[in-house]
Amino acid sequence: MSQQRDELVCGVVSLVIKCCVALVAVISCAKLAASFQHRQLLYRELQAENQLQQDRLATTRAFFDKMFQVGDWERIDEHADQWIAPNRRRVIWKQPSLD
Repeated sequence: MSQQRDELVCGVVSLVIKCCVALVAVISCAKLAASFQHRQLLYRELQAENQLQQDRLATTRAFFDKMFQVGDWERIDEHADQWIAPNRRRVIWKQPSLD
């Protein structure tokens, strides 16, 4: 009878240990899944911000290229108001005509 009791106690202890290990594994997997979802959300936010900055860069590059094409001094003159302080005098250099 003592041997059966010892086997029963060992079986219960073994079952409790296995259940604890399984519980720890499930909790760890749940934490990993939550962390993964959080990181995916941050990654998507960073991707969207990166795309926004790339679009702004492309717009700025196009504006820069358009502003500094040969013969487009009139366009520079239009936008020059925001770059010149009110107490300064604007000077625009133009090539002399060969008439």
